[in-house]
Amino acid sequence: MRGIINDIHDFSKIEAGMLQLEITKTDINELVGNAIDLIKHEGEKKQVEILLDIDATIPRYAYVDGLRLKQILVNLLSNAVKFTEKGEIELKVIFQKIDSKLGKFLFSVRDTGIGIADSQKDKLFKAFSQADSSTTRKFGGTGLGLIISEKLARKMGTTIRFESYEGKGTTFMFDIVSQVEIEPSVNKYTHIKVKRSMIIDDNHTNCFILEKMLEQWGIQTLICHDASSALSILEKEKDTIDLIICDYQMPTINGIETIQMIRDKLHFPAKRYPVILLYSSVDAFTLYNRENVSVDMHLVKPVKADELFHLIKDIESGKIASKSESSIVQENQPQATLSENKKIILIAEDNEFNMLLAKALVTDILPEAVIIEAINGKNAVERYVEYSPNIILMDVQMPIMGGIEATIEIRKLDMKLGKHTPIIALTANSITEEREKCLNVGMDEFLSKPIATHKLAEFLNYFLS
Repeated sequence: MRGIINDIHDFSKIEAGMLQLEITKTDINELVGNAIDLIKHEGEKKQVEILLDIDATIPRYAYVDGLRLKQILVNLLSNAVKFTEKGEIELKVIFQKIDSKLGKFLFSVRDTGIGIADSQKDKLFKAFSQADSSTTRKFGGTGLGLIISEKLARKMGTTIRFESYEGKGTTFMFDIVSQVEIEPSVNKYTHIKVKRSMIIDDNHTNCFILEKMLEQWGIQTLICHDASSALSILEKEKDTIDLIICDYQMPTINGIETIQMIRDKLHFPAKRYPVILLYSSVDAFTLYNRENVSVDMHLVKPVKADELFHLIKDIESGKIASKSESSIVQENQPQATLSENKKIILIAEDNEFNMLLAKALVTDILPEAVIIEAINGKNAVERYVEYSPNIILMDVQMPIMGGIEATIEIRKLDMKLGKHTPIIALTANSITEEREKCLNVGMDEFLSKPIATHKLAEFLNYFLS
């Protein structure tokens, strides 16, 4: 209901001419990643593959209204999730340079959902209507998300277009011309030692995206879509492979079983053939309790270039040692060196799923840590007084009292006690303004959801050492 009220409020402001764009320097990679993070769990619950394809040439920063651009993307992605029961949803960003200061971003959201009948397409951007009344009954919604997105796009000087085939899916697309900050031609992804990798994934689109991503770093790829073809190829090519990237969710034989077969049948030593396992957030708890088979690192899908690059660099540098036996958790798993002295870690999070996930990550990094839970900001302040934690992981959006307000109260208490308790913000809203707001009230660092394990471990090591 809150979402519908917000939609109506936004619609009214636009109609009244009261909505003004706020152009700020915006990290496009971060914004796009954040938009897809907000919807991917709902898509994954339906076992729909969520894909992210960002042009390697995209400049890091553009001058746009980041909040409203993200709103358009989230609306389009949410719409795709709603009307897609199987297959995949892909957010794609292409960049075209205009001159040294201007560029065009082309955004598209593609799904393999129910599609739109030709007779219904004219109704698509009409307020409070969906293409078919039966659609409203089955899927719910007012249809306002699309009309708001179209009106926002028009304020940005563009329009939303679409292609759709009934029963086959829909692609929404729009482009934005913006002032950009184009980085020097020096490639920031340099000094990769890995020369050849194998991708094992049944999803052909994801293989294509990963292949492009690795290619920009000079890494050649062999692609296979199941365990048997992977084994067959590796028998012939094993001396040329430096890295294996394997998806967990595959039909018949999953990623864990595939890697087990490779280790057992081909006698591949973990140190010589490191593995990155890809998985969706809904698989986290299943994987958490399973035995590992020397999987070195784990990465939540959809894969983001920065995260994959840093994982590969961590393997190369030896920061992530190959493991013969351990339990699977998310992404990479650097162990903090502080387990001898038990640390008290307060986690303030109102979402039960996110709390379980955060506890699992902290426990894996610091097995001896004492974890205290708080379900809202007021509860966090009370737990701070009661337990005097060594560090606090603070969700920003919580009922009764939010993370910002709770931090302000804790800093007042810190001042009276003559100490400083490290506070790390946790938020799904990773735009620059949100980050600055958190830091301005006294938070020490900022983590976007879903939490990247290597970043969490880095912060825990830094603040608790």
